[in-house]
Amino acid sequence: MKFLNADPSLKINGVAGRKSVFSYLLSGSNEKNRIRNPYEYRRVECTNLFPMINLVFYKCENELEFDYLFVSGTKFDLNFSIKYTY
Repeated sequence: MKFLNADPSLKINGVAGRKSVFSYLLSGSNEKNRIRNPYEYRRVECTNLFPMINLVFYKCENELEFDYLFVSGTKFDLNFSIKYTY
């Protein structure tokens, strides 16, 4: 997912941290590629993706979902572009 012309001062914050113990092996069997004890959050919020527009990611029934949150007072004639790639 690419956000064209997104605000470069975008802030990303994890919300509602969880206490879990796990690790990820990114590729192959080399231990250097292992990420141990990463933080896990119920939600991840992206503040100021675009002016007056935030984005939140969360898990729902084992699927990653996201919502755009429009700050109170947002003018809906804003022009922004989003490109989804798979």
